[in-house]
Amino acid sequence: ARLADIKKYESATLGFDVAFERGNYLLAETELKKIAVHKDYGYNFRLAKLAHYKGKLDTAIAAMHRASALAAGNIFLKQAALSNEADLNLHSGNLQRANDLYTESIRLSAADLHSIMGLGWIALLHDKNDTLAEKIFRFVQNKTKAPDAVLKLARVAEQRGDSAMQKKYAA
Repeated sequence: ARLADIKKYESATLGFDVAFERGNYLLAETELKKIAVHKDYGYNFRLAKLAHYKGKLDTAIAAMHRASALAAGNIFLKQAALSNEADLNLHSGNLQRANDLYTESIRLSAADLHSIMGLGWIALLHDKNDTLAEKIFRFVQNKTKAPDAVLKLARVAEQRGDSAMQKKYAA
């Protein structure tokens, strides 16, 4: 892409994405510094990913929150930032904030299966409501071929102590 003479911003964001996904975090950070504009969605979204990798959860949450605010009228970008911010809050133990963000994302578009799964995860781990969690995960499983819902159903079986169902879902 760089040989095709793409613009500096596109080159840096693509460079970050490729380096980050390949585990070359030092190069990813170098690429991110090339576009360090705090009022840019793409910069904040990527900064959140890098900060999360580095274990700086508060920085990651703040950056993803900025990305969400900068998404403006783009529902797809807004949902991506909201659901990722919710995930980060879930990791930090702020379950109410995660719940609120997942719900906000779903209100933008009910097709946000990731946020629906997040609510199921909260139901399972926090509320200990394995019945509701199972319903949510089965709903998502019926809407997609992605393995995420099956993995979560295995966790439902694990929480119930049902090793046979856990093995079935794992297989």
